[in-house]
Amino acid sequence: MPDIIDSLKRLERVGSENSKTTQKLIAAATEPSQLIVKQFAVVGSERVDVVWVHNATGPSFSYTILKGRLCNDRRQSSFVDETRDDALAFSKDIADG
Repeated sequence: MPDIIDSLKRLERVGSENSKTTQKLIAAATEPSQLIVKQFAVVGSERVDVVWVHNATGPSFSYTILKGRLCNDRRQSSFVDETRDDALAFSKDIADG
């Protein structure tokens, strides 16, 4: 029984929005998102749409550069490095293509 309690506590810590793992995930999402913004941003523009299409049958991803930060258009919260869920969605898109 102590093993299950330890496992549950570990999962609770890792799943917390303030955990070290979450902080590292958000930091990992920040760096490539800043590079994408740097590569695709149009000087003087408030908004730039960035769409990636992996291939004709593969996934497509829709992002927007808004006020100098990358947003995932398919998520309600905006910036890819704002929350754990946003960073995870961004990492999944990167892994998928």
